[in-house]
Amino acid sequence: MIARIFSKGYAVTESKVSKYLDIERQMSLLMQQQEELAKNPVIKAKIAALEQIDEIIKSSGLTAEDVAMHLGFSSTAEVQQGYIAKNPRRVKEYLNPHTGEVFSGKKVAGKLKDWIDEHGAEMVETWRTN
Repeated sequence: MIARIFSKGYAVTESKVSKYLDIERQMSLLMQQQEELAKNPVIKAKIAALEQIDEIIKSSGLTAEDVAMHLGFSSTAEVQQGYIAKNPRRVKEYLNPHTGEVFSGKKVAGKLKDWIDEHGAEMVETWRTN
């Protein structure tokens, strides 16, 4: 393969060749992973079901937009964002019984992280108020 690159007269630096070979290895690994997944009967069944749904949609003259509207989305873009829109991260509140301090937030950061480091995640989770 490398000989083919050089035989065409391309000015290829060693870093580009290295990058090319690295990408080729990655592609090979991904193809192996895909083949392994394709052998999984659950995945095969789901792919077959999706293909059947696709055929039904095409044969009925519907579009992806029509199906999205029927399912209650206003657009296919909303379908793609649906999970995020329907499941926003909730604010968690904790009350430290030792100090009386309250933490309120969506992420494990700052004061909450300090509490977890000091008392352990399981203990801090028992302090959750909501």
